[in-house]
Amino acid sequence: YLHPENRSSLCRGAQPLCGKFSKRSKDDEAYLTHIAKANPQSQQLVLMDARPKLNALANKALGGGYEDDEHYPNGGVLFLDIGNIHAMRDSMRKLRDVCSPTSEEAHWMSSLENSHWLSHVRLVLSAAIRVVDLMDRCR
Repeated sequence: YLHPENRSSLCRGAQPLCGKFSKRSKDDEAYLTHIAKANPQSQQLVLMDARPKLNALANKALGGGYEDDEHYPNGGVLFLDIGNIHAMRDSMRKLRDVCSPTSEEAHWMSSLENSHWLSHVRLVLSAAIRVVDLMDRCR
């Protein structure tokens, strides 16, 4: 996405496979450098990771990882704390059960709360607001 007024861009990336030994990917670093150069009006390149930082750390132990702030002097990683797809699916299943015609009306509110669906929606909306705010302010 390219902001129509300030020309800030939103680009998608994949999880780097730096692993528990924090291997560097020169290709990833070059890619992000090119993105930063394509946005000269911005002083900072913000890398947004949808996951909670704890999940990213766990992925790193399994061979995955996340960008290291030290390798990007004009940027930083911002974790958006959104649950993984499995947590979202489980929550949605619980929401569907709560909304089914056979659910108990007396416990509807507590069942809705226990689904954690509204918490997930809040996290996604909060993340969207952060992205829009950063892009709109070109920061």
